[in-house]
This record gives sequence, C-alpha cells and structure tokens, in this order.
Amino acid sequence: MDSSTSNNRRPPEDIHPGFFSPQRFENLWSDLRFGFRQAFKNKLYTSIIVLTLALCLGSNTTAYNFLKHLVTDPYQYKNGDSVALIGKRWTKRWDGVGDVSVPHYYFLKENATSFEEIGFIDQMNDYDLDLGGKVRNVTADEITPEVWSITGVDPIMGRFFKKDDVENSSGNVVVLSESLWNDLKSAGNNMLDREILLDDQKYRVIGIAPKSFYLAYTHADMWIPRVINPPENDPNKRNNHNYLLIAKLKEGISIKQADQNLRSVYETFLDIYPDDRDDSKRNGSTFGATNISNLVTQNMPQLGTAFKSVHIVTLVVLLIGCLNVSGMILVRSFSRMQEFAMRRALGASIRRLSAQIFTEILIYFFLGGVFSVFVLQLGLMSVELLGLNQIPWASNFEIDFNSIQTTFLIAFLCAVGTGVIPIFSVLKRDLIEHVKSGGRSVAGSASRHRLHGFFVISQVTLSVILLVLAGVLILNLNAVLKKDVGFATEGRVSIEVQQPGYRFGSSEDYQSNIMPFRERILEKLSSVPGVVNATASCRVPISPWHTSHSNVTMDHYEYAEGESKLNGLYVAVMPGYFDTVGTQFMKGRDFGITDTFESEKVAIIEQSMVDKYYQGVDPIGQTFRWWGNDVKIIGVVETVQAKPFFIQWDGYSIYFPYNQWTSMKGHTNFLVHVKGDPQKSIIAMEKAILDVDPKATMVSQTFNEVYEVATFAQRLPMIMTLFFASIALMLSGIGLYGLISFTVMERTKEYGIRMALGANPLKILKRILKGSGKLIFWGLVVGLLVAIALCAQINPMLSDINTLQPTVFGVVLLFVSGICLFASLIPALRATRINVIDTLRYE
Repeated sequence: MDSSTSNNRRPPEDIHPGFFSPQRFENLWSDLRFGFRQAFKNKLYTSIIVLTLALCLGSNTTAYNFLKHLVTDPYQYKNGDSVALIGKRWTKRWDGVGDVSVPHYYFLKENATSFEEIGFIDQMNDYDLDLGGKVRNVTADEITPEVWSITGVDPIMGRFFKKDDVENSSGNVVVLSESLWNDLKSAGNNMLDREILLDDQKYRVIGIAPKSFYLAYTHADMWIPRVINPPENDPNKRNNHNYLLIAKLKEGISIKQADQNLRSVYETFLDIYPDDRDDSKRNGSTFGATNISNLVTQNMPQLGTAFKSVHIVTLVVLLIGCLNVSGMILVRSFSRMQEFAMRRALGASIRRLSAQIFTEILIYFFLGGVFSVFVLQLGLMSVELLGLNQIPWASNFEIDFNSIQTTFLIAFLCAVGTGVIPIFSVLKRDLIEHVKSGGRSVAGSASRHRLHGFFVISQVTLSVILLVLAGVLILNLNAVLKKDVGFATEGRVSIEVQQPGYRFGSSEDYQSNIMPFRERILEKLSSVPGVVNATASCRVPISPWHTSHSNVTMDHYEYAEGESKLNGLYVAVMPGYFDTVGTQFMKGRDFGITDTFESEKVAIIEQSMVDKYYQGVDPIGQTFRWWGNDVKIIGVVETVQAKPFFIQWDGYSIYFPYNQWTSMKGHTNFLVHVKGDPQKSIIAMEKAILDVDPKATMVSQTFNEVYEVATFAQRLPMIMTLFFASIALMLSGIGLYGLISFTVMERTKEYGIRMALGANPLKILKRILKGSGKLIFWGLVVGLLVAIALCAQINPMLSDINTLQPTVFGVVLLFVSGICLFASLIPALRATRINVIDTLRYE
C-alpha cells in the first residue's frame, strides 16, 4: 500500500492542523459547545465544582491581595525598589530604621552620597479645619516637596507643591487626600483652588492626592509644606527623634550599598558630635537604610507573620479544592469511559480526546473564576469586619483589575495541574479494548484504586494540618488574652479632645490656659450619670499612638559595658489616673494637685523597671535624669502593656504629672470609668464636653476597641485559619464521599455476586469501611507528622505557648476521623441495600 492511499484512510480528526488553521478553531468551537452542554446537563455536579473553585480561588486571591497591599508592597510607589527609608538604626534593640532629628536631616542631606533626593516627613499633626463655622479635626503630614518626586505619586486633580511654593511667603498651600476631598465634595464643597482655614490660618488647596497614597504608618487627610530652619548645635535637638526621612536611590546603587554608605557617614557624624559615641556603644546606633516595602515587616514582624500564615493557609485550601475537583472530574471521566472508547473507535485521536477533556476542565475553572469575583467582593467587605480598617494603609483596600487577572491566572494554572491526572488516567488505557470487553476491563483497576487512595490520604492530611494550625493559633490568642495587661478594659472609655495652639496659646500661655480647661471638662464629665471616675492622660494604654520616649539616666545604676540605656515611654496623667484605668498601686503615693509646674519634678514608675534597675534598692525617693531635669520617684505601679502586641517594645512606662510639663500639646485623652453600656455613655459625655467647648473636636472609643486592635495580629490569623480549616474539612468530606461512592458504584457487581453467594450485608459494610478506614488512618498519620514538624518551626514565633500540645493533636485527630468515617458510612450503607437481581444484570 502506498503512502498516499494510507494518508487518505487516516481519520480526519487525526490530522494535526496548523495552530491558526480554520480546522483548529472549528475544533475549539466544537469542544467549547460540547463542554458547556455537558456542564449544564449535569447541574448538581457542575454547581459543586464551580462553588468549590469559586471559594478556593476567591479566598486565595483575597489573601494574596491582603498580603501584597498590607505587608509585601504596602506603599506601591512608582519605582518602589529605589525608594528607601533612612535614619537612625539601633542594632542592639532591633534591625529597623527609626526616626531622626532635624540636625540629622541636614547632616544626611549634605553627606549621604547614595541618594538623588531626601525628603523630610513630620507626621500626625492635628489641625482644625473650619468650613464656614463647622469645625472638624484633620491630620496633616508636613513634608518637603522632594517627597512627591521620590514616591512618584501623581495628583488626581490639580498639582503638588514645589520648592517655589515653600519659598514664596505670599500664602500657604495644601494638598488634600482623595478621601477628605470626597467627604467635602459630598457636603457641597468643591475644594480645589479654594481657600480654607486651618488653625485660623488661610491655606489654598492646589491638588488632590489619590486615596491609596500614604507615608509610613499613617494615612493623612492632607499634606502641607514643611519649612525647616537650620538647627543650632544643641544636643537636645539631636535627641528629638520625631521625624522620618524618605530617599530615592541613585541609579545603580543598591539598598545594601546605601546602607553601608550611611554607616560610614555616621562615623563622620560622631567625629563632629563625639558626645553621641556613648549612645553608639550602648545601643549600637548608626545610620541605616531599608527599602520602603520592608518597613512594615521590620517594625511590626508579628503583623507580617500573621498575613503570611493566612496566605499559606489559603494555599493549602486551594490545594485541597483542586484535589477535590480533580477527584470529581476523574470520577466523572471514568463514568464516561464508554463514550471516550466509542469516539476513539470512530477515529478520534488521543490529542482530540485530550483537548476535549481539558476544554471541559477549563470551562469549570473559568466559571469558578467568574463566581470567585463575588468572593473577592466579600473579602473587600471583610476588611471592616476583621478590623483591618484600623490599619491606615488597609482602610483603602480595594479589588483592582490586577486582582481579577491574578484570579484567572491562578484558575488557569490550577486547571492545567488539575487536568493532568484525569486526562492521563483515562487516556493511558486501551480504549479500543474497553469497547471489545464491554467496559469490564477497566472496572476494578488496581491503579485506579491507588489513585483514589492518593486523593483520600492527601485531603485528610491537609485537613489535619490546617486544623492543628488553627488549634495552635487559638491557644496563642487565648494566652495573649489571658495576659495581665495592667489595666481594665470593661467599662472604660477614652475621648481624645484636640486642643490646638492657635486657640489655647503657646508655651506658658498654653500651659496656664489648658490646666483650667481640663479641670472644667473633668468636672463636667464626673457629673454625667453612670460615670464612676474621670481623669486625663496624653495617651491610652496599649495604643500605638502618642508614643514619645527617650533614654533615661539613673543616678544609682551603673550600666555594664555595652548595655543599652533605659528607654522610657512618656505618659503624662492627672491625679486619679490609676484608679480610673484599674492599674494597681504597689507602693508610694499618687500625684496630687500640688505637683505643678513650679514644684519638684516627680514621677511614678512601673514594677518591671523596679525589678530590672532597683534590685535590693527602695526606688521611692531615688532620682533620674529626664530631658535635663532631675526627677524624683514617688510611687510604683504594676507593669502595663504600653504598646500593642505586634509592636516590638523593650522599654518601660514612666508616669509624670500632666501639670508639670509643657512638652505635650495639641490633645488630651479623657479617660472615664462608667457603669452600664459605654456606647450610651459616650453620647452623653461628648455632649458634656461640647457644653464646655462648642468648638471641640473629639474621637471616642472604648478600651475594648483599643484592645482588639492591639491583639489584631493574633486574632486575624486565628479567625481566618479556623474559617479556612472548616472549609477544608468540608471539602475533604465531600471529596471523600464522592470517591468512596464511586468506588462502591464501580464494584456494584462484585458486591452483588458476594451477596448472591450468601455474604452478609454487614460483612460488605465492614469491608467497605475497612478499606476507607485504612486510607483515613494513613491520612491522619501523615497529617500528624507534618503538623508536628510545622508546629516545631512556628514554636519560636509564638512564644506565649508551647505549640506541641497533645490535647490539640488528639482533638483534631478524633474530629477529622469522625467526619471522614461519617462521609464513608453513607455510601457503605447504600451498598448493603443492593438489589441482587438488578446487580447481576449490571452492564
């Protein structure tokens, strides 16, 4: 037979057309139509697969977006790799880059050669925005114009200020955030090119910044040019570390090279200011640089660990979902074996059959990707439910086009990986022989049972891992919640009232005006029904805000060589503070009305500071140096959790009388202990404050709300891990049910013959449960071993508990085995009710 005759006899489907040939597109169109018909023909089967994929893909993409927007790339600046935060680094305390002073800024501008530009940032400045008599408090970042070009952000309207605007003394300019602009616009104020009053000063609005733009840890309402005058050689000004520096690397300079350059610059700095060498020796202080994207994970490592753990959990859920879907597709493919065999006998090539099966799989994943958009939207709504809106850069989290692209890319990759097993398992067989044998040759295949076993063991293993992790995280959160934080949360309320200098004066005038103002408000608050105690402070315990701290020099204590100096957190309070917040007094006395600006400087310290620095010494009457003043210790209170758990802090809280210091201006936190519902009391207390000051702007919150934010890094991974572990367990149960049901179905004839020969239905039940029990057992064993290995790794990160707790493992093993056995029992019971006569007619 010649070749031409042979070619003419080849089936048309077996001819491989060119990639862009009409036949290729005709085959694709045919496969798509057939695939959609199959999908809509089996609605229940399709619905289960699509819902499984939508949940897995949507949750995974949401977790990916959370991780990207909140941890790995929170700023999303243009050319973010070249944007660095530079400043002081204390290597013996932590590896992050901290705040700087004005003298540091000028020195780095003149001597740091690795950067094109350096911008200055002064964050969280409160202003009163007056719009025709309606006053609202706003926060502003005061920045130098270089910040705009360094970050590469573009205005959505108008323009940003330049150096000319700063040097021009004819008027002030301001850039509003998109969020504030939308609020004002909705109230009928189109602010662009309008003049506004900020603290009684006129500013002209020249631009609107996008709502996704923020600097460091806060999301400002507006940005104002910062005018900086060259500092005098004053050591106290160098110690005032309240500012941030952002810089753009020169082309070809890496962040590592820039960091090394800054270390060399610091040595030059010490030559000029030798009195700073002591700080360098004790704290390992130097200048340093870090990429702006690393700022969150370096300064709040627990937050980064939390989101990364959530992402890992959702990846495991995605893997379970894909295994589940692959198993269901495999079951469906085996049930269509006769169809594939007939098509093969009629001339269809293996390539055409593979293309058909893969097209159907892509359709399922496409539909799953479409419906996952709704899950993405639920993820967007969960930002507020999970408390993520408390994080400045999370408040503007949104699902963008890149998120949708990511979803469909994940769907395609999962489809490719998921489709390999069914295609390979079905098409590796001799389908022509299947037709000749009437479909009996494939039934009972040992390789197929091994494949089913792989699916069952994998899903049980992953479910055990997730539930163990959820249990460990629950224990960790429980350990954190049981910690004695040193103050009470129930029935406590904080009302932060702004007191701008333009209304209350400056320096001594401010002090003399603010003292009677606080007294009037406290008197008014004390008269509100339900109020037990009322006091005032510069900050709320465990809050991340208002954390001014400085080194303390103690007269009695000799520091060891290289030992870091005591780092004290400044907490200014009014008399009665400790009773109001529920902090126990250990010894000494409280502040009184006689502790004023003219009297001897006094302070109250916490017990942990006594344990470290006053061993065998009575601290009462001892003195220390604080900002050039001798301060006498008059009391000791229990140790308080000063900052949130996700912020590294190795210092101590030191309490000072509010009326002795003029350094804290701009706000007062009125702390109140109330009986009954705090939310109802807040309304009455805000009204009482407005009676004293009708122009007052305030922010109210309960201590419980503050505490929830403080434990955020523990709550979020626990909640999400438990949620996804429940989903994983449900998916595993469904998958196990489907696979065992199919195993029972394909062995129907075998069971019928056994029963016809006298086998007891109970024996059939035991046989089925024994087979599935073996698979479940090995899944539990593998999952247990992997979970133990993972817990050993995360144990150092969760220092509050021992992660290797037998109770957790025991409960998880019992729970998973119970769910899996229940999923196995239903198809097994169905097998015992087989009609023997109908079974013998099977096939």
